[in-house]
Parts: sequence; C-alpha cells; structure tokens
Amino acid sequence: MNRFIDTATCDILDLHELVETWVRGAPGAPPVDMEKFLAHFHPEFVMISPAGRRQGREVLAHTIVDAINQRSELDIDIVDLELVHATADVAIFTYEEQRRTQHQFRRRISTATFIRDGEGKPLLRHLQETWIED
Repeated sequence: MNRFIDTATCDILDLHELVETWVRGAPGAPPVDMEKFLAHFHPEFVMISPAGRRQGREVLAHTIVDAINQRSELDIDIVDLELVHATADVAIFTYEEQRRTQHQFRRRISTATFIRDGEGKPLLRHLQETWIED
C-alpha cells in the first residue's frame, strides 16, 4: 500500500476509537478537540446517516458532542475493513461498524470515500452508513 491509503485506513480506525473514548469518558482520554477531529474531514464533507439524512461536518460535530454529554458505555468495533478502490487521489473503503451500549447492539455497513488534499493528507469526503438488520 502507500502512505495515503495507510493513513486513510488508520483514520477510520483511530477516529472511531477516539469517539468511543470521548463518549465513555475514559480516564486519561484525550481532551475533546472538535477542531482537530474535524481536520480529518473535507470542508464539504457529506454523510448520509443510516436514517437517510444528509448532513455535513457541523451536524456530525453536534451529534458527537451530544453523545459525549450523555456518556455511555459505548464500544465500537470496526470489522471487515476493505479497500474497494483507489487511485492516486481517491480511496474508497467499506467496513462494518459494530456498536454496543449497555442496552443495545447495532451494526451498520459504511462506505467511506477519502480524497487527497494539497499536502497529500487523506480527508474524508463522503460517508454512507446503512443499518444492518438481523
């Protein structure tokens, strides 16, 4: 693989782990720095939520802050992470996100599209999430 793809892969794993840590309020968790978190997302980032709602970076940030304020025993596992397609400037991944709380277990399949910025850094440009019904 190459640095662009490796970094995008790490972003998928690391950003989910960071959100999990913030929501759990784990001791020693890094401080919530939404500006630094959002630096991984393209300014025109679009997410299609599992409910079919289109949202941008600001809505995503508010959703995460709300979850942090509610605190829960959230566990997130990323499984079946696969690079579907890549060019010099674009990488498309699919993965399953498994989310556990004290009262619920849900799974969703996601497709994430990263684009390379002017400095070679991958930015998450588009994210589509769909609930997996058992």
